[in-house]
Amino acid sequence: MTNSSGTKHRATVEWDGHYWVATPDSGGVTQAKRLDQLPDRLVEVIQLMTGDTVDPESIGLDIRYDDEDLALAAADLRQRRADLEACEQELADRTAATARALRARGMNLRDIGTLMGMSYQRIHQLVG
Repeated sequence: MTNSSGTKHRATVEWDGHYWVATPDSGGVTQAKRLDQLPDRLVEVIQLMTGDTVDPESIGLDIRYDDEDLALAAADLRQRRADLEACEQELADRTAATARALRARGMNLRDIGTLMGMSYQRIHQLVG
C-alpha cells in the first residue's frame, strides 16, 4: 500500500560510525558507505524478502543518528530547501507569464526588462 508521500516501502537507516545500515520494514538488512548508495541496495533486499518489483524512488528512508540536534537541523534544512525550490519555481512561472503578458501588449524587450529588473536578453528567452 502506498502512503501519501508516494513511498511503498520504508527502511530505518542508522549511522554506525563507518557505514549507513539500513533495515527495511520487510526484513533483511544492507549497508553502504554513502546514503545515495542505499536505495539500489535496498531494492535488492526488499525484492528478495517480498518478491515485489521495487522502484528505488518508492523507498522512504527514516534516517537516524546519535545527535538529535543535528538530525533536526538537517531535516529543517532539507525542508527549507524544498520550500525554496517551490518558491523559485513559482517565481519563474510568474516571471515568464508577466513577461509574455507585457509583450502581448506591444512592449519592447528592453522596456519589459527594465520594468522587471532583468536583462532584455533574458526577457527574449522568456517570451521566445
